[in-house]
Amino acid sequence: MPRSRHRNLKQMQKIYDLENTYSSDNTTPEAMQAWIDWILRTKWWRDRSKIRHIRVVFPVVGKKSGAYREEATWARIEFGVFSLCRQTACHELSHILAWNEEGDDEEDHDDVFAGMYLSLCRRFISAEWSNKMEKDFDEEDVKHKYYD
Repeated sequence: MPRSRHRNLKQMQKIYDLENTYSSDNTTPEAMQAWIDWILRTKWWRDRSKIRHIRVVFPVVGKKSGAYREEATWARIEFGVFSLCRQTACHELSHILAWNEEGDDEEDHDDVFAGMYLSLCRRFISAEWSNKMEKDFDEEDVKHKYYD
């Protein structure tokens, strides 16, 4: 039976609230596309996802950022006007990894998603950033399953 979208609204809101407390490193669409392309070429990513191409769309006005499957190996990440940063990219990339782990395209912010988010931040932003986020997750009771 398919999972319902955002089945854990309380956890999702906790993640969003914590994200709003972090400073962002806004960049250009071209630099973001290059950074995501680099991640997709890593062995780490290729071992975990069938998605090989992600198109960066910026700006998207009037809605939040989001990740969308376009084809079996293609996806797109749409960035809202104030969210073109690596933190948002890791959040959306976590959704893409969760598609494979959970076997569907339903968005969710469960413990698997949160663990993937921490792992992506640790690997592609910094361990310091990820450790701070993990500490905040623990303090706010955001469930996360270790994922590497």
